Amino acid sequence: MKKEQYLFIALFFMQNYFFLRYNSMTIINTNTSQVFKTIPTKDVSGSLSIVVQNETTKTSYTVAVSSYSYSEDILSINVTLNFLQNNTFFTYKLLMAGEIIYKDRIYCTTGADNLYTLPTIDNNNYITI
Repeated sequence: MKKEQYLFIALFFMQNYFFLRYNSMTIINTNTSQVFKTIPTKDVSGSLSIVVQNETTKTSYTVAVSSYSYSEDILSINVTLNFLQNNTFFTYKLLMAGEIIYKDRIYCTTGADNLYTLPTIDNNNYITI
């Protein structure tokens, strides 16, 4: 085969790889008070903040974390988000002293759109969809 054919085959498989990649996200409701449970990339100490960006409008919001608990490598944060919109995707970055310790994607829904449903979590933190 010619060099161009190898390049075409490689690009074909790369395109399919990116098309089929797995995206994870956190599904939340439109309530202003939210609790996020995460596993950060480093030990947590000090104050935390969240930078949330609306993927449609590209508007960013920086919010201080009101309270958090960190136990057994699981970080549970309480935050008030006054700008949530139904059927909207957001990205968020959790910052400690200006350094990113966790990133994720958020989908905000009332649960009535049937596109995504809110998961339920039992006492052992297993997610039931």
